[in-house]
Amino acid sequence: MKKLLVGAVIGAFMLAAAVCWAGIPFLMNYQGMLTDTGGNPLNGDYNLTFKIYSQSSGGSALWTEAQTGISVENGLFNVILGSTTPIPSSVFNDTLRYLGITVESDPELSPRIRLTSIPYAYRALVADSAAVAGLGTGGVGGWVDDGTVVRLETGTDYVGIGTSTPSTKLDVAGDIHASDSLIGSQLRLGSTSEDGKFLFYGDESPSEIMYAAELPGGGMDLRFNDRTGNISHIIHSDYSSGGGGFFEVMRDSAGQYGFMVDGNWNNTQEPMVSITGSDRSVIFDMYSSDDSSVMLPTSSISNAEIKNEAGIGNNQRTTSSVELDGTVKTILGRMMVFPTSGYAFVIGTGNIYVSHSSGTNEILQFGVSDEAGVFPADQNNWMVIQSTWGNMTYRDIVTVHGFFEVEAGINNFYFLGQKDAGSFSCIFDANLTILFFPTSYGVIFASSSLNEGHLDPTQAQIEVAIAERVKAETEAVRAEFETKLTEIREEIAKQLGQQSEKEIKDR
Repeated sequence: MKKLLVGAVIGAFMLAAAVCWAGIPFLMNYQGMLTDTGGNPLNGDYNLTFKIYSQSSGGSALWTEAQTGISVENGLFNVILGSTTPIPSSVFNDTLRYLGITVESDPELSPRIRLTSIPYAYRALVADSAAVAGLGTGGVGGWVDDGTVVRLETGTDYVGIGTSTPSTKLDVAGDIHASDSLIGSQLRLGSTSEDGKFLFYGDESPSEIMYAAELPGGGMDLRFNDRTGNISHIIHSDYSSGGGGFFEVMRDSAGQYGFMVDGNWNNTQEPMVSITGSDRSVIFDMYSSDDSSVMLPTSSISNAEIKNEAGIGNNQRTTSSVELDGTVKTILGRMMVFPTSGYAFVIGTGNIYVSHSSGTNEILQFGVSDEAGVFPADQNNWMVIQSTWGNMTYRDIVTVHGFFEVEAGINNFYFLGQKDAGSFSCIFDANLTILFFPTSYGVIFASSSLNEGHLDPTQAQIEVAIAERVKAETEAVRAEFETKLTEIREEIAKQLGQQSEKEIKDR
C-alpha cells in the first residue's frame, strides 16, 4: 500500500508564448511525495495514473492520464500533467476540481487533492474580462513562488488547513507532523476557550513518555512515563479549592508511590511529605502538632543517634481533691512516649485529709502503677489511723514510688489510692512525676548472691537479667503510623479518581 504524504501543484500552465493565446500549452506541473503506510519515503520507478474530478469522492473523471516509469527518489517525484493526454480548457469551467492519483494497481489515494486557482489559468484562453484574466494592477496579492521559497504576498492573509475560517497566520485543524525542528519564540497549545494538550513520544516507547493537559477541574496535569508506558512521575495542581500543588514519584510499575509532596494537604493549607517503601515509611505532616508531625518507622533511630537521653514528665492536681472509697481510685495519670526501651522511676505524692471518728480504724492504701486500677504486687504502702485516736481531722503527706521496665513508644502510669476502712478521707495537691532512664548501669541481685560483701552472680543470673531488659517493641506507634498512611493513600486515590474516563481515553 502506497501513501501520498505531501502533494501540491507547484507550477501552472507553462506559457510557450506570451503574446498569443493559442501558444498556451495544455500542461500543468505537479510535485508530490510518496511513502509507504509506515511513513517511509519510497524509491524507484512507478506507474502513476492522474484524474481530474468535479467532486472530492466518487463521480466520473473529467480527464485521465497515465504516466509510466516515473522516477521517485526519497519519496519525491515531479510530473507534467497533460504531457501524454492534453487537458481540455473545459475541465476548469467550474470552481471545484479535484485531482486523483493511483499508484500502480493500488486503489486511488484518498483524499483527492483540491486544485486551487493556478490551474484555472486555462480559462485565460476564454477570458470573459480583463479582471478574470488577471490583467491590470496585479490583484490583491496571493502566493508567490521564488523558485526555492513559496510565500504569501500580503501580510494580513491567514492560511487555513482543514478549516475555512483560519484565526491565525497558520491555522491547522488536525495533526502537524515535523520530521525536524520546530523553531519559534512561542509554542501555544489551546486557548481560553479550548483545551490544549501536549504528548511527547520516544522512538522506543509504546506510548507517550510525557503528557501535559488540563485537569478536569482546572489547572495543569503533567505526567512522565517510563519506557514501558507506566507512570513514573506526576506533577499537577491541587484538586482542592484552596490551591497548591502536588508532586509524586512512583516506586514501581504498578503505580505505587514512593515519594509524595502535597503543598496543601487535605485543603489544610499545610504541606505533607511522605516517603513510602514496601515495608517502611516516613511522614512529615505540618498540619499535625507535637510528635505526630513526624512519623518514623519503629527502631529507625538507633540508641547511639538519640544518645540514650533521659527524660522527665509531671502531672499535678491543684484545683480539686479526690475522695477515697472502697474502690481503687486514679488520683493522677500520665502518658509518656519513650524513644527507646529502658526504665521509669515513678513518684506519687499528695496531702491526705482524714475525718477520724474514735473507735474506728482508718486504713488507706497508696501506690503507683503502670496499669489503671491495679496496685502492683510490691506496692504495700498503707496509712493507718488507730481507732483509739481521738475524734479530729488528721492531715499528712504521703509519698510512694515504683520502678518499671518500659518499652519504646507510649507508656502509661497512674498514682492510685483506696480506702479500705474508716470514714471520710480524700487527697489533694497531688503530684505524679516520671523519670526515664534508657540505661541501667548495673544488675541488682538477691542477697543470697552476696559473698563476703561482694557480688558473685552466676552467668545464668546475668543472662536472665539481660533477657528481662529486652522487651518487644510497642505496636502503638506503628498503629498510629498506619492510620496516617491510610489517610494519605485515600487522599491520593481520591485525587486520581477525579479524572474523567474521557480524559484517560484521550491520552
